[in-house]
Amino acid sequence: MKHFLRIFVLLLCACSVLHARPAAPPALRLLTVGNSFADNMVRFLPDLAEAAGRSVVIGRANLSGCSLQTHWEAVEAGLVGNSEGAKIYSTGPGKPTRSLDDALASGPWDVITIQQASRLSDDATSYRPYASQLVAHLRKRSPGAAIAFHQTWAYRWDDPKYANGATPAKMHEDIRQACRGVARELGLPIVPVGEAFHLASQRPLWTYRAEPSFDLTQATPDRLPVQDGSLHIGWRWSLKPPPRLVLDAHHANPAGSYLAGCVLFGFLFALSPTGNPFHPPELTAEQAHSLQAIAAEVLEANREFLPSKS
Repeated sequence: MKHFLRIFVLLLCACSVLHARPAAPPALRLLTVGNSFADNMVRFLPDLAEAAGRSVVIGRANLSGCSLQTHWEAVEAGLVGNSEGAKIYSTGPGKPTRSLDDALASGPWDVITIQQASRLSDDATSYRPYASQLVAHLRKRSPGAAIAFHQTWAYRWDDPKYANGATPAKMHEDIRQACRGVARELGLPIVPVGEAFHLASQRPLWTYRAEPSFDLTQATPDRLPVQDGSLHIGWRWSLKPPPRLVLDAHHANPAGSYLAGCVLFGFLFALSPTGNPFHPPELTAEQAHSLQAIAAEVLEANREFLPSKS
């Protein structure tokens, strides 16, 4: 009897503790209006949030390679009654089935991010007038949402874009100035993912160097060149036959997506990503801690472009 009485008391104590525990914060609702770079950014966000006792609901109005101009022209199509022309986004494999207004109506949303297509991201003229038109529409359709500009990253140094003498540092600086200029004009905070990629590239652990002995002309499907330190996908074998080695120096690999996710996590929740227990299996604990620290450093250095805490 004493044994059962002791268990009963322990259960009562446990129930009291559970009852007194504060309710978990409501899920933060995020809508991305972008392209595959936005998909890269949010890849690990739910895991990072969950590991910190938070939760996030992610909506997507993303289209591969989509520019601000294309997003806005689809909105314009809807405004003049061309519903099919407005539906450029998919909710899964197959034909696009919804418009930006459809995505907005599936809210409410707490935060909406927008971005420029990577191929245009370093051209400040490509942002205007489409960014301001798009932001005005978002504010009208979703007045309760905070809107932020997603600063994307420069391509890897071996991308053909740099054949004419350009450099990742120059591309990064041009993206930075373009984003900051538009953000100031529109009163938007910036998610400084591109800043984190740039800073990481200056750290030994994330300085990508091509494998000097790898002969691309003699490559076979059972091996890829070593790409340690890369935040981009880089060399991969094409999914469609015949086997072909292709270079993707644009999109983020798991390390790059994790870095982007850490920046976004800190931006959204005003929490440091350092010490977050989640990291994907593709990364070691050392690599994850390094990327967390870089994200935290960038967030601190860019406080003037983050949301006001007032």
